[in-house]
Parts: sequence; C-alpha cells; structure tokens
Amino acid sequence: MRKVKNFISKRVNANSIVWPMARVASTALFQYRYLRFQKFGNPLNNFHELYIEPVSYCNLRCRFCALEHSKPKHRFDLVVFEELLNELLTDRRLTALQWIHLHNGGESTLHPQLDEMLYLIDEAKKKAVKLNKSFAKVSLLSNGTVYRPKLADALKTTQAVDLLRFSMDGGSPEMYEYIRNRAHWKTFRETVLSYMQAARLSQRSPQVEFITLLDKNQLPQTVLHNKEFAELLQLADDYEVRFAHDWGGQLIQDFTPVPNPLPLHKRGCRLLLHSLVLLADGHATVCCADLNGKGIIGKYPDFSLAGLYLSAKRMWMLDKIAKGRNAEVPLCAKCEGF
Repeated sequence: MRKVKNFISKRVNANSIVWPMARVASTALFQYRYLRFQKFGNPLNNFHELYIEPVSYCNLRCRFCALEHSKPKHRFDLVVFEELLNELLTDRRLTALQWIHLHNGGESTLHPQLDEMLYLIDEAKKKAVKLNKSFAKVSLLSNGTVYRPKLADALKTTQAVDLLRFSMDGGSPEMYEYIRNRAHWKTFRETVLSYMQAARLSQRSPQVEFITLLDKNQLPQTVLHNKEFAELLQLADDYEVRFAHDWGGQLIQDFTPVPNPLPLHKRGCRLLLHSLVLLADGHATVCCADLNGKGIIGKYPDFSLAGLYLSAKRMWMLDKIAKGRNAEVPLCAKCEGF
C-alpha cells in the first residue's frame, strides 16, 4: 500500500498532460510497425492482444457507454474457449501474443462459468511450462457489482489472472452512481474488496488496478478530493484516469471529448494493428471499442486466430489506414478516440 497523495498525484499529472499527445505517438508507432513488417517480416508479429468477451450483456446502463442493450444476449461457449486455449498452445504463429483480456462490452462476471474459464487458463499455463513455451498474460476487467463466490475461489486458488482491474468512475460515490447508472457504491465497494482479498491470497497475487473515467466538468485531480473514493483507490497497485470518448463515433453525447490533435487522414491505430476481439457469440472484430460488432471480419472457430488476424477484410482496413484513407473505412471514419 502506498501513501494515497503521492500515489495519485504522480499518475494524475502524467495522464492529464500526456494522454492527448499519446495518440500522436501511437500513430507514429503504427506507421513504423505496419510498414516495417509489411516489407521485412511476418504480420503476425504485430498480433499482441486478444480480447475475449465472456458475455455480450451488462447489468449497468453507464452514461458514457455505447453498448446496445437491445441486441441478443450471448455467452462465450466453454468448449470453444477450451479449443482456443489449445490453439494458443499449439499454433507456433502466435508467439507474439502478449495479453489475453477477458472482457469487452459485456460484464464478464455475469458469465456463470467464468470461474471454470480461469481454471482452464490455469491448466493451459501449466501445460505451457511443461512445453517450455511462454503464455500470454491474462487480464480481467469488471464493473465490480456482481459477487460470485466461485469466481472468488478461482481467483484465490489459481494463477490464471495476472492483472485484475475494476472500473471505478467519477471521483466520488455520488458521481460514481451518476455515471454508472444502476450501480450502488456500497455494493461496489464490498464486492471489489472481496475479490481483491481473494486474489491476494493466490500463490502469485495478480496486479490490481482501478480505471477511473471522468466527466467533462471534472479535472483529473478530482480523484484526490473524496476521502472514501481515495481510500479505496490506495488499496490498488496502480490506477488509470480516462476521459470519456465517443466509442469510434457510435455514441452521441452532450459533452465534448478531448479532441484528437491529428486530422483524420493522419491517424493510425494501435488497436487495429495489434489486437483481435472475439465477441461472446464467437464473431471477431478488430477493435475493443467496437462493442456492437460493426466491424465483423469472421467467426471463431470457423477460422483460426491467425486466419482471422490475416483476413482479407482486416488487411484491407490496415492498408487504408496506413495510406491515410481512414474515411473509407466505415468503422474508423468517425473515430476520435485512438
């Protein structure tokens, strides 16, 4: 545990100053890596992050979220999940994968078999050790409002999760409940503390982080002002301040997002370059901001992970973005976030 003032102020200052310009750096890195591997290397060397959405639905109705709650409800199939883990162990083309994120648009803890998913990951990690192979780190993000004893036990008894994150928006209990409609601060606090306690009893305790989204009228230093909010925050290993964005043009809000300093035709995208997202029904999209599957490129396991990453539609999108023709890509044409 760190002293809350020093712990928070350092990260707040960094995020409030650097975040807009980070998108400029992201674009430069996109151009360098994309063109470099196009000419000299294997495109799969850029496949660093895999998002797996346990469920497509959520129990909250957050004000700054673009998830469509009227769409069909799906859960990621456990048999398919086990097949995917086996592919990660056996497909030699996937060695560049660094992260597996167990989340996307829906609330992950609503999957009734999420604990079984963690046990399967734990087994896959053990197999990787026996095979003398590396295995990607695993993150789990939750809104922290649903407590499942079996999930807490899995966090305690496995080494599946390397990074456990919770969304804790607003800077105060009141703003938290305003932004996270249907959520209650007391329930959130109790649930998060229970999961954190379980995780830290694990043989290899995961890193615990909070993500705090702020309203347009709030300053990053807001997270310092409320004692109850700050006391919970100091129990984490790290935290991140985020500003509301429009989810790639899918969300119309009564606020003005932090503007992207680059014109549309000069923007690259690290998400498009480095990640692949498997939605709860198995369909794959190219971006974790595409909560509602507007940019579907195929379906797993009809296509392998490598096959999806190298799909003609995704490669077409990459080529357009690399040439500054973002406006021709429907999913990316209105994106201000990345």
